[in-house]
Amino acid sequence: MPLTFEDAFDYLSTFINYERQPLVSYSRDTFDLGEFDRFLTRLGRPHERLKTVVIAGTKGKGSTAAMIASMVQASGLKAGLYTSPHLCSIRERIRVNGDLITEEDFASLVAELQPHLEAAGMAGARRFRTFFEILTAMALLHFQRLGVDLAVLEVGLGGRLDATNVATPLVSVITSISFDHVEVLGDTIPKIAREKAGIIKPHGLTVVAPQQPEALAVIRDVCTAHDARLVDVARDLRWQPRHYGCEGSVVDLESARRAYPKIEVPLAGPHQLLNAATAIATAEQLEAQGLPILEDGIRQGMKRVQWEGRLETVSRQPWIVLDGAHNRDSARCLREALATCFPYQRLILVLGISANKNLEGIIEELTPLAAVTVATRAMVPRAAPAQQVADMAAKWCRRIILEEDTQTALARAIAATRQDDLLLVTGSLYLIGDAKRLLPRLLRPVAATASARVQG
Repeated sequence: MPLTFEDAFDYLSTFINYERQPLVSYSRDTFDLGEFDRFLTRLGRPHERLKTVVIAGTKGKGSTAAMIASMVQASGLKAGLYTSPHLCSIRERIRVNGDLITEEDFASLVAELQPHLEAAGMAGARRFRTFFEILTAMALLHFQRLGVDLAVLEVGLGGRLDATNVATPLVSVITSISFDHVEVLGDTIPKIAREKAGIIKPHGLTVVAPQQPEALAVIRDVCTAHDARLVDVARDLRWQPRHYGCEGSVVDLESARRAYPKIEVPLAGPHQLLNAATAIATAEQLEAQGLPILEDGIRQGMKRVQWEGRLETVSRQPWIVLDGAHNRDSARCLREALATCFPYQRLILVLGISANKNLEGIIEELTPLAAVTVATRAMVPRAAPAQQVADMAAKWCRRIILEEDTQTALARAIAATRQDDLLLVTGSLYLIGDAKRLLPRLLRPVAATASARVQG
């Protein structure tokens, strides 16, 4: 009997999942690329049959990956996109030209991998076959079989020991680096940068987004050691914003290759312009290596890019905005975006944060803006207790609502929100995923009441 999608997901869930469980030490004992590479040999080494881009970084790697894939697709090519985590469905992680992998293809790939995973000797090494590694193998096989022209692979954690780092990419991309996962990647920017720079290949090509000087210095050192060419976006490109708004930005951008006046970036927030510049620099380097990426494809691909859960507006009057700000720097970017892109009277904040994140930093950046803070938690084991979030938020916000249950927390936030307010759900992408599932049902009565008010 064929494996169903539900059966396939349940089977994958029996493997170690460091996204939802407390992380272990980041070392070759627990993240073994050699073992994973040998596993891919059993599958025909699909990573060696693909042209790839690998993207590491602390912030913006998912948005940048989506932008690159969109530009490739808009140039008439077939683009694979592998990202993590997902918001609502695991199928979001594996896409070709924007289409999520089908349930049938997902289940078929799991069924195909199952005998390899259960083969003699593999059971004892199951810790090396993690949830993320299996999904990476599935993505590589799927992209190979569908004949993608480019596979864009987002690193899951770090870079040096990440499963995506088995690929030898046309371009390695490093987005903005800041403090995150300090318990496994290191407690200084140079240490974190060195782990991210692990995706730089000997004699390869690296595009690096604007960075703090100490991060850029490490990346330069690694490029020099590997005789790899470095494209420094902050040095080699220039951009000037024309307009910021809730639906995105318009920017004039210029590189040594060409000028791009009035590029439309439909992802809100000034920080997305840094991601756009990095993505365009990458597209140009792919073009220089023979991939037929068109100037109009760059423009149209940027205009059409979609990336949910990043300053995503799901309602107006009142504003309801979802953003997965997961560290202090992300929260600071979010705060700036609220000030520049959204007109509102009061901020109603729904906040749930993973326990391994910088709770104090995120809370200090956002809660002073809020008239009401609803402290809650995402439905994952790694979520910090709502009480802990509430206690820390009370230092900065006068009105705190404590609600462990996400659905009730969202309902109470909606009830506290007036028509000219902004309700912001943030702190964890897992909370954003919960909100995306729950909000449509919660907002139906609100919409019905508003409609009755208008008709009355």
